[in-house]
Amino acid sequence: MVAVGYPSSDQIAAIDQQLTLYTPELAPYQAALRDHPGKPAETSLNALIGYLMLNAACGNRARLTNIVRVAANLDDQQRHAWGDTSPVVTYKRLRTLFTRFTRLLEAEHPNTALAHRNQLDVFITTLAETQVDASGIAIGDAVAFDGTVIRSPAKHTGKGDTLKSVDPDARVGHHPAKEGETAYAFGYEAHVAVTIGTTKRQNIPALAVAVAFQPNSTGTRPAIRDLLIDRSHRYRRAVFDAGYDFTEPNSFQTLHHHGIAPIFAPRENLRHGGIHHGKHIRDGDEYCPATPQRLLDLPLHTPGSDKTDQAKLSALYDQRARYMFERVEHTPTRSRSKCPARAGKIVCPAYPPSLHKPADTHPIEVTPPDELPPCCTQTTTSTPTHKLRRSRQGTHPYGTTNWHHAYGQRNRSEQFFSNIRHNTGTITAKNWCAVTGQTKIGLLFGIAVLVENLNTINKFKQKHGDP
Repeated sequence: MVAVGYPSSDQIAAIDQQLTLYTPELAPYQAALRDHPGKPAETSLNALIGYLMLNAACGNRARLTNIVRVAANLDDQQRHAWGDTSPVVTYKRLRTLFTRFTRLLEAEHPNTALAHRNQLDVFITTLAETQVDASGIAIGDAVAFDGTVIRSPAKHTGKGDTLKSVDPDARVGHHPAKEGETAYAFGYEAHVAVTIGTTKRQNIPALAVAVAFQPNSTGTRPAIRDLLIDRSHRYRRAVFDAGYDFTEPNSFQTLHHHGIAPIFAPRENLRHGGIHHGKHIRDGDEYCPATPQRLLDLPLHTPGSDKTDQAKLSALYDQRARYMFERVEHTPTRSRSKCPARAGKIVCPAYPPSLHKPADTHPIEVTPPDELPPCCTQTTTSTPTHKLRRSRQGTHPYGTTNWHHAYGQRNRSEQFFSNIRHNTGTITAKNWCAVTGQTKIGLLFGIAVLVENLNTINKFKQKHGDP
């Protein structure tokens, strides 16, 4: 039997403060549980969330038996303060309330604007945002997404699409392994948006502000996209690692339309968009017909490569950016831009006013084609968004020094998962929990995220003081 850790008085006080913050959010669910046709529960939802958080704070595995032991270790005064009127905490009572609440989360959201969203994601994300807002820490308007695999404790049998399991929600999907290897897991994908700074010098802790929990290989990308769109008033930049392909048409373009600038590593097969109106399309951007071929054929940045080599490659991308067309209008279907000579980036005889550029600006002189294409003769030209190959970056052209610095902030999300694995048990292990089903496992994972947020907030305040 695995030893169970018990909470300290400081941990109990911290969780008690969190439950006070969550009370307005939990009240509608508590009211719905009171209206349940079965026998009224003697344990309140506040107490259930408190017990789950205490168990995670102690680093215990997410099993109801462990949670019962942690709850039974509290004195009657503390349990009654959280709304638990039962004389003793029992496995049956806790399991009944846990099951009722997860079934409630599986029902349609009472807010019609969120009825098509996963209510579990909405619930955990709302608690996380409440937690971060109450901390008073300035988090900025940028987030980084990262994901991990959460294995189901259930076994599956069968081949292909014919799977028989006591966990019907779980699916088989691949997950990162050692280089050159392919690994598969039966379970779920957990995606978390973590706060990041605009620059490395910004002192912003890595706090989770949004969670999407879905079965493996069942199209989690729309769920992530919808989470961002719902919060476009809060976040204006989102960084994704290379694992986020977003193969659905116009997924990134939809983020652009809602004012969210995506920063990501493009796939090799999506880099080249051909030529349109004379403009070379590379990595979702449009370039002058006079752009040197060596700059159009630059390789992708390689993760883990030498910093000196990365800096040299970024310098070449910076040089290529001088030839880039400047966007003046963008819609979900078309992007309108003007040539770099009209934007003051280069000197081109095809646009005579550019020839009078001051010498101290170090202009780039280009030779236009003998037969001028429309992009050289018209003030602006438009390009269908599908020709941009779903690779258009948000704030900076791909590969440039500014892009490289912005993309490097994604390490904050990787740091968050590293911390949660260390502080809250091995969440990626198959025996981490003993329940099945997307909502039940997702709720336990979400509680672990809230506890990690609490640990990060407390450490940040101890080091820097209250904001």
